[in-house]
Amino acid sequence: MRICNLDSSFFLLLCCITMCNFVGCCKETMAAEDSLLSSNIFAPTEQWSLDRELETPALNQWRQTAKATGTGEQLLNFLDTVNASLQYNAHDSEALYRRAYLYGLIGCPRLAIRDLNKAINQDPSQSALHRERGVCHVDMQNYEKALSDFNQALNLNPNSGDARLARARLLLQMGKSQQALDDLLVCERGQVEFKPVLPGELSANYYKSVDYYLGACYEALGRKSEAIGHYRESSNIESVPATGAYVHRYADQPTDAADCMKRLQGY
Repeated sequence: MRICNLDSSFFLLLCCITMCNFVGCCKETMAAEDSLLSSNIFAPTEQWSLDRELETPALNQWRQTAKATGTGEQLLNFLDTVNASLQYNAHDSEALYRRAYLYGLIGCPRLAIRDLNKAINQDPSQSALHRERGVCHVDMQNYEKALSDFNQALNLNPNSGDARLARARLLLQMGKSQQALDDLLVCERGQVEFKPVLPGELSANYYKSVDYYLGACYEALGRKSEAIGHYRESSNIESVPATGAYVHRYADQPTDAADCMKRLQGY
């Protein structure tokens, strides 16, 4: 899927600012949102109004904070450009995907899912759309819906390392360690491709999260020596480049591998 070419500082700002400041705003309303949304009493128009009411404050806070820096202005220009594209053509699936990706990053998964639903209705054959919607469902703790989306993403593109790693992490979280292990072993054998969305983004496995989650799977399955070996391997990571790169939406940097090894070794 083609994505517009942005300055690499785009997501550096996003990771430094949005993850710390904006996601929490959405989480404060999560329990109330889920209670309302699970009632299924809303028509589509009413549902959209509810989604906007729940997530617009976080979006507005993000806009105000982003204005504080030059890079933030670039980010706002990006969002404005995407919005302008959608005003010109509301069925532009690429613009819908880009905006959904951004919404997901700043902690507005419901707004993201609305755009992704539109794009999927227009072209359900795009694996990335299902993968991103799955990640948004994980953010909302809708795990069964997330699993369904990851399954579909992999049906469409079995070589997607991003979708397979995301599914493995979800399966592990759901207590399905053997199924998670199966996915992770496919990743370990190099039978998948990790494909960042934007130029300059780090691969989803940049921090050797495949090894880390292999360690977690083996630990859950009682295979201690294999767990220790993979936790140790996940600790041997390259340093992040000082400039020109930023963390990918699907990248994960586990920080407790050493603690996991000590626990298993009986320290």
